[in-house]
Amino acid sequence: MLSNISTKLIALVVFMTAALFALAGYTILSLAQVAKQVDHIASIETPIAQSAYRVVEAQLQQELALHVAIAVSGQGRGDLGEGYIEKFQASSAEVDSELVKIETIIDAAIDLKDEREAFYLDLKENLREIRQMRDQVEGTAARVITQYRALIKAAGAR
Repeated sequence: MLSNISTKLIALVVFMTAALFALAGYTILSLAQVAKQVDHIASIETPIAQSAYRVVEAQLQQELALHVAIAVSGQGRGDLGEGYIEKFQASSAEVDSELVKIETIIDAAIDLKDEREAFYLDLKENLREIRQMRDQVEGTAARVITQYRALIKAAGAR
């Protein structure tokens, strides 16, 4: 009878040890997945979000600079307006730089060939569309700036 109880206790200890090892293995695999996701967020998602924020900020600065340039020149202060045009162009260069950064990060994410590849391919297509719209806006802004400078020159000649 003692041997029967010993056998049951040993079987119980072996079973509990196996269950503990299985739980530890599952925990390690789960933590490895979490670590992979955190690394992905830190190396890809966060830099994209930060660059996108800088793009939005620079575009708002562009818009403000152009509006202020036109407003101050309407007050007869065309010399100040040119400074705002320069700020507009500096913000434009910043937008271009950030868009290149975003595209580089997206390309790196696509090269990973994981389950998010389709998402990043779609994001790259959206970025291409954004660039096309930006080119149109930049073309319009260039015409406005050219006309602005012509008006300032004509007003100075009077």
